[in-house]
Amino acid sequence: MKKIFKFLAYTFVSSIIIFGAVLVVYRQNIFEYLNSINNLSRTAETMIDNIKPGDELVGDSLNLAIIDNPKFKKMKLTEVDLTGLELSTSTTSTEGGEGESGPAPTFEVGNSNPFKAF
Repeated sequence: MKKIFKFLAYTFVSSIIIFGAVLVVYRQNIFEYLNSINNLSRTAETMIDNIKPGDELVGDSLNLAIIDNPKFKKMKLTEVDLTGLELSTSTTSTEGGEGESGPAPTFEVGNSNPFKAF
């Protein structure tokens, strides 16, 4: 068992050393790639130049293609009948802050003692 743990420890440490060496050698390429993905190399002037007059972005125009989707049209035509819906938590407003005092609501408690299983 000790041999397995030693082997795993050596493998783990050597893989960290190899990963660090690869990162040191190729760090410039890796960071250039990450900057190109996230557009971090753009300056503020180029970002401002991408804005059209009227505050519209050149590359990020609003895509309204979803409106033509048949699922969206079907969802838009869906009507929900809420007549007869009664919420038990709704209250009636009373004048003067005094309301009818009825019995207090009771709630079921799942486990009153969470440290006792049964």
